[in-house]
Amino acid sequence: MTFRVETVFDLTHTCPAGHDSPDHTIVLNRSNWTCLTCQQSVHIKMADKVGNCYLVERVPAREIRAGDFIVYRERAGITANEVTCSNAYQGKGRLWYLAVAQFGHDKISPDQYVSRIPG
Repeated sequence: MTFRVETVFDLTHTCPAGHDSPDHTIVLNRSNWTCLTCQQSVHIKMADKVGNCYLVERVPAREIRAGDFIVYRERAGITANEVTCSNAYQGKGRLWYLAVAQFGHDKISPDQYVSRIPG
């Protein structure tokens, strides 16, 4: 189980501003998961082999808040659960603390991208 971005489950990338029509295709910036045309976060449809399917946006861990739902890898698939705590880690190092229902917690880089369900 991990919070890191798992692109193997990505099916489609859609620009919320409409930069994915046949005459204006989306150009994705994979370093920050935005549309190069309008700089907005793209919506990503993810799915695994057993039928779990989610629409997410990718944001740095420091932008995740308690109450958000995030998608993460679990065994050979993906799952989603609610974030119960998200804050700067008070121990050594420049880390971010994330706690997720039915997962537990982890400390990651505040700049690490996480798949969040928009809402």
